[in-house]
Amino acid sequence: GATASASGMVSHEIKKGETLYGIANSYGIPLEALLEANPTLDPLKYQSGQTINVPTGATAADYGSSLAENTAAAPV
Repeated sequence: GATASASGMVSHEIKKGETLYGIANSYGIPLEALLEANPTLDPLKYQSGQTINVPTGATAADYGSSLAENTAAAPV
């Protein structure tokens, strides 16, 4: 079965019409995190019905993306 790490990992079955970016967005994680959690996944050749790992605890800050820098500068 699927085991969850400290940061949390869930399985997601790709549905017809879904994109990796859309999946990452729906879980609130950066695309880099999704790709890193699936080293064997080819981002150009995935298909519906395929199951991928989604690291639910990942944040943009973990990846130093520009998104994290932009939100860090915003007033809270």
